[in-house]
Amino acid sequence: MNTRGIFKLLDKYFGAIFCLIFALGLLYMHFDKPKLKSEKDLIVVSGILQSYSFQDNMGWRKNGKRYTFRLKNYSNDFQISANHLDLFNKIGFQAKGTSGNELSIKIMKDQKDLLNSPNERVLAISIKDLEKEYLNSRNVILKEQGPMELIMGLGLIFAGFLAFIVKYKNLV
Repeated sequence: MNTRGIFKLLDKYFGAIFCLIFALGLLYMHFDKPKLKSEKDLIVVSGILQSYSFQDNMGWRKNGKRYTFRLKNYSNDFQISANHLDLFNKIGFQAKGTSGNELSIKIMKDQKDLLNSPNERVLAISIKDLEKEYLNSRNVILKEQGPMELIMGLGLIFAGFLAFIVKYKNLV
């Protein structure tokens, strides 16, 4: 088969190929992500808030967000995952989040090695001070245990095969 034939097939089955490649990416994300099953997978670190940065509308499409903060006794940044920004009380944190505020943070045990590594970001699973909780670990764990990537991946595989059959049988 020559290159022209390959491009012709690629053009004909583009929808199916796109769905299947995207589905494989979602399935990889589902099975590759760190397993966060319960509070037993977390450790608590505490420290005094040194600084924070909430960057909205960044990146080439201006829809990215990066929320990071730093504690005085750690040389690395802590980051709130983009998947958990909807669970984070940003307004409450900003109202109370002045330097010198003592924070208690839960992180995954397998990220303990990244503490005090200046170029690394550690994911915060829970953030609270003496008065308020800004990111609840139970909600984060429930969201992480959700099978959303798996469901979407399997749905896209189905859609890819359906698109293949429609094009193969010339139904459209």
